[in-house]
Amino acid sequence: MAESKINNDYLVNRTISLTNHCNRKQCEGVLHEYLKEMIGVHEVEVNYHQHSLRLVYDTSKVRFEDIEKCLKMAGYPVADTYWSRMRTAMYKFTDENAYSKAHSATHACCSQPRGIYTKGR
Repeated sequence: MAESKINNDYLVNRTISLTNHCNRKQCEGVLHEYLKEMIGVHEVEVNYHQHSLRLVYDTSKVRFEDIEKCLKMAGYPVADTYWSRMRTAMYKFTDENAYSKAHSATHACCSQPRGIYTKGR
């Protein structure tokens, strides 16, 4: 995997169902080749029998959308089933929030953002 400092606060474990069926040698080689170059991806595990992929990655460095694009380029797009679409939507939502939080300059608490109480004083 690409070298990057592990930030446990943003580390997530995702299971992704894949559309294309793959054999052990071909699938493993292609997926590892594409995913190992992504900064923030720490673990890649392919389940050949269930046609799925388990990833551990840092959401402060990479988002699910980036991984989804990479899988599509590799020829193994995310499955287009109802539950897969629901899971993908949840992954995108939570990853975008985590990524935004990691790159926010203020890191304001959602209940008391800076400046909200100083306007009237």
